[in-house]
Order: sequence, then C-alpha cells, then structure tokens
Amino acid sequence: MQLPDDPITWLSIGGASAFVSALLRCRKRRMKWIETLIESFTCSMLSTSIVIFVHVYFGASPMYALPIGTFVGSFGSSTLKSLIVNWLKARGFIQKSTKKESTKDSTN
Repeated sequence: MQLPDDPITWLSIGGASAFVSALLRCRKRRMKWIETLIESFTCSMLSTSIVIFVHVYFGASPMYALPIGTFVGSFGSSTLKSLIVNWLKARGFIQKSTKKESTKDSTN
C-alpha cells in the first residue's frame, strides 16, 4: 500500500485526528456537547495552521500533520496557549505584568 502524496489529504487527516482526539478528551472530562464541539473544531483548525506554518517556513513534509494533529487534540487549545505564552514570557518577548501594575493602570 502506498501513502498519499497530496498535501491536502494529509491536512485533512491531521485535522480529523485533532478533532477526534479533542472530542475524546472533552467527553472524558464530561464537558457539555457544545463546548466539546467548539474545542474540537478549534483544535482541528489550530493543528492545520501549525502544519501549514511548519511546511512553509521549515520545509517539513505534510505527513507530519497526523502527529501534530494528535498532539494538539490531546492537549487542547487552552493548554497550548498557556504553554506558548509562558515560553514567550520566559524569553522576554512578552513583558510580565503584576497585579499592582494592572490596578494602577485601571485607576488612571
């Protein structure tokens, strides 16, 4: 059996794997159905955009869509967001704000 060469096929497979793994993760946590569907679609779109980014900027094969989709779906969009924000804060790309600074800004 030969693997498909079409990148659209791999993007579809990666998006579907993100959708299914997010669906299973959310159902295990007993989230509401609408929240489960929204999280699953978000993970699917996020994994597809990550695969396109990796393919365009690093020249990686679209075959990486399957593991990337499974990774994104199993961790979830909110977990990945917090990981990326913490990584950017540690590198100094995002300035760390304290609660004292945010209350000073809101009173002015």
